[in-house]
Amino acid sequence: MRRATMWAVAAAAVLGTERVGAQDAADDAGRLFPLLDIGVARAFGATLADRSVTGTSGGQAYHESMRLRLDGQWGIIAEGRVPLGRAKVWGIEAYGARFRGRGRLDAARQVASPVTTAVLDTLNAPLRGVTSWRGTLGVVRAVPLPARLTGALLVGGTYGTVRSGGQACQSVVVAPALVFPPPGQPCAPALDLTTPGATLGADVFTPEWRGLRLRAALKGDVLRVDEAEVRRSMHWGAFAASPLGEGAARWHVLPSFTVGVEFRIPL
Repeated sequence: MRRATMWAVAAAAVLGTERVGAQDAADDAGRLFPLLDIGVARAFGATLADRSVTGTSGGQAYHESMRLRLDGQWGIIAEGRVPLGRAKVWGIEAYGARFRGRGRLDAARQVASPVTTAVLDTLNAPLRGVTSWRGTLGVVRAVPLPARLTGALLVGGTYGTVRSGGQACQSVVVAPALVFPPPGQPCAPALDLTTPGATLGADVFTPEWRGLRLRAALKGDVLRVDEAEVRRSMHWGAFAASPLGEGAARWHVLPSFTVGVEFRIPL
């Protein structure tokens, strides 16, 4: 009889513990954990500038185009998140990332007159060692999802930079007697851009297992890029004059994706 009683007490304790654990897991669904994460991220390819203008210069038809494209970049991210209040539905997040990869800078200038054929100058410069820094401070809110998953939505302000080292430009023959740039005269585009803006993000967390949760995050950095800064970064003699202006600041989206493991900090 004693043995039966002891087994019954032990079974009740185990079942009670399991129920408490299940209840805790259920309570944690839809809540934020304190988060401190360092991981690897992938930024997708994105266009930072795409300008095409047509007008008149010196009584001649004039067309100018410019395009800056970044390839996909791998990066390192550091992220911290602190839940607010007892419910832990809202929180504050700080996010920093450094991406590095390649890009391409293309430009063209075309002038035509009634008495001469069109003269086309082109610049095609691959960019290596393009480094992008981004820092974000924002507000995050937990969102319950089916299958005991937890989602989180982020909105915040972002400040970033995009820089690259100068690279030698390739000479392009644009006419039998015209080569640009002239031999021996280097052309070295070097990016030095500031990119303020905002970040929108969405995270998905798996249920907790021994204090760990798998985490997938998708972020879209909506950054303000000044076309005039890009234009001046080319150091291209053909763009020394700006009959149609240097361009304006425009918004571009740079998406990135992160997969990682989140460790629950007992706070």
